[in-house]
Amino acid sequence: MQWKVKSRTELPCGCTQKIMECDLENDTQETMWYCDKHYYELNKDRLNELRRQRYQLNPERERERKRVYRVNNLEKIREREREKEREQRRLYPEICRAKQREFYEKNKERINTKRSESFVCACGGKYTRCGKAKHEKTKKHLQWVEEENKKKLIEEEKWCKIEPII
Repeated sequence: MQWKVKSRTELPCGCTQKIMECDLENDTQETMWYCDKHYYELNKDRLNELRRQRYQLNPERERERKRVYRVNNLEKIREREREKEREQRRLYPEICRAKQREFYEKNKERINTKRSESFVCACGGKYTRCGKAKHEKTKKHLQWVEEENKKKLIEEEKWCKIEPII
């Protein structure tokens, strides 16, 4: 029994649909072969039923198989989730804004305490969490950074000047 390609058709998705032909003792049998995507769409119910049966026969093995897949494809899964979130934000911006407002209202106190939390810099200046970038651009901080760099250079020169005892 040998299958031969009877015709090829280009599908809209760019895949090729092949119509195969097989000669079975003077009886010709034809079948269509699709790409994986189209095959899944055409046989979705049957494939889901087979998957359910396989899981019922050996649930531990299937759980382990899924766990291994998640571990091996973690980055791909995360990227898919990020893409899904981006799409949701693009399609439903008003829902996203409403969720953000709701989150803010629930956590208002915690957010405001974090925002108002102040820090003391090594240069002697004070800043809040939101003002760190602005503080790092101030004259006081920049002068301190410059002095620290000079100190480090002097230290390195001292180490370089020390000659080993022979």
